[in-house]
Amino acid sequence: MPQHAFTAAFGQSRLVGKDATIQVDAVRYSVPHALIEQSVWVRFHGDGPIVIAVIEGLSAEAARHTRSTPGNPRIDDAHYPEGGRGERVPTPTTPAEAEFPALGSGAAPWLQEAGESGVRRVSAKMTDAVALAKLHGIDAIDRALGTAATVERFAGADLNS
Repeated sequence: MPQHAFTAAFGQSRLVGKDATIQVDAVRYSVPHALIEQSVWVRFHGDGPIVIAVIEGLSAEAARHTRSTPGNPRIDDAHYPEGGRGERVPTPTTPAEAEFPALGSGAAPWLQEAGESGVRRVSAKMTDAVALAKLHGIDAIDRALGTAATVERFAGADLNS
C-alpha cells in the first residue's frame, strides 16, 4: 500500500482562502474554517460539489453544497466559528469609495443590494455616482441610488437615467 492516498481520484485541488472558501467555476463555496490555507479537492457529483480534505492522514468529506452560478456564492454558516462569519462591514479602498456613503441614505441600501445581487464593477459604479453627485447634486443622486436599490437596477446606465 502506498504511504499517501492517490489524491487525483478526489477531484481538482484547490487552496482554501483566508475567508474559508474555495472557488470552482467562478463560484465561491465555503469549507470548515479549520481548513484555511490548506489544500482540498473538489469534484461534482449529482447536483453539487463535494469537497474532500485529508485530515490526520485520512481523507474525509469536508463540505457538500448545491451547485451555484457565478455571483451567487454558497456559504454555510456552520463552517465558521460560533455558527457565522459575523457582521461584514465594507472597507473603502479609494477616495471615491470613502465619499460614496456621504451621498445619503440611498447609498447603503444600493451597496447592500448590489452586493447581494452579485453586481460586477461595483467600485466603478460608486465612482460614477460620486462624480454624478458633483454635477447634479447629492439629493438627486441619493434618490436615484435609493430607487435603483429598490427596483434592483444596477447596470452601468441605470443611475444616469
